[in-house]
Amino acid sequence: MTYPEHVKRDIQGFITSGFGHTYHAAYLFLRITDVTLAKKWLTEIIPQVLTAESWRNTDQPCASGEAKPPKVYPQRILNIAFTFEGLAELQLSDAVLRTFAPEFQQGISAQPRASALGDTESSAPENWQINNPNDDPLHILLILHAGEDPSDDGAIQDFVNDVTEALQGVEIAYIEGGYRRDDDKEHFGFRDGISQPKISGINLYDRDGKPIADTLKTGEFILGYLNEFNLYPSVPVVPRNEDPHNILPPYNNPRHVHPMYQMAQLKDLGANGTYIAYRKLHQNVATYWKFIADEVKRIDGELSAERMIWLASKMVGRSPNGDPLVPNL
Repeated sequence: MTYPEHVKRDIQGFITSGFGHTYHAAYLFLRITDVTLAKKWLTEIIPQVLTAESWRNTDQPCASGEAKPPKVYPQRILNIAFTFEGLAELQLSDAVLRTFAPEFQQGISAQPRASALGDTESSAPENWQINNPNDDPLHILLILHAGEDPSDDGAIQDFVNDVTEALQGVEIAYIEGGYRRDDDKEHFGFRDGISQPKISGINLYDRDGKPIADTLKTGEFILGYLNEFNLYPSVPVVPRNEDPHNILPPYNNPRHVHPMYQMAQLKDLGANGTYIAYRKLHQNVATYWKFIADEVKRIDGELSAERMIWLASKMVGRSPNGDPLVPNL
């Protein structure tokens, strides 16, 4: 099944793409200060959100030997996410809020979820730089990408400045910057971003223009579709009387019936959406390679760069250049 462009137009672009043509990113964490102004600002900014629509003039299959139209890569990319507290601040009713996934309602820093995820001791939520439970809740996350030159962060800085100037009814709590190395390697020195899953109905062709065969079910990533268990994941819903302008699609999930309503009384708030988690991790590169060196010396009685790379590759699951450890025979 291939999803037409009008469906992709309702899916945010960051769900289906890593925006590999850009090298710089910025994450703006916002708190709502004036809900009326914030709603006005959201109305203005939502049309700027990049969707999953094709970057080609056409995404139709080509005849044998026919070249696909070139992609027109977006130069500025904006996507948006809301926290549970942010949706409450935007005045979603309690009945609607309670239909979201329990994990989303609780939040990643809540106990016992934090302990189950290993967020204890120095990694405990109380030590987090962002979304520390001792701080006021965060409401909105803006995800910005820009800059096709790895050595020039001017494009993303200009983008952040323009977005910041247009803010209304919100304040910036944190700004986090990010970048992709020009060698496409993560900080331990291994090639990264080479095993991204392909989504059925969304990712149609590989880089050579050939149809992709081994895709994962859409519902593993996007709400409203079958997952790998051939089940529809649960979605947040809205009573029909809370959608007076008939914006949302009907709720047709055959698996989940919310106890407060009959299915015919509900609209699907989660259709074509997803849940995301923002995690800021510390990679201690020096400690990692010291451990590798100590283990090689313990195993072999001597130290060699070749054996260090061998052991490190075993731990990471691939060689530094990205080659698999087991040949694809």
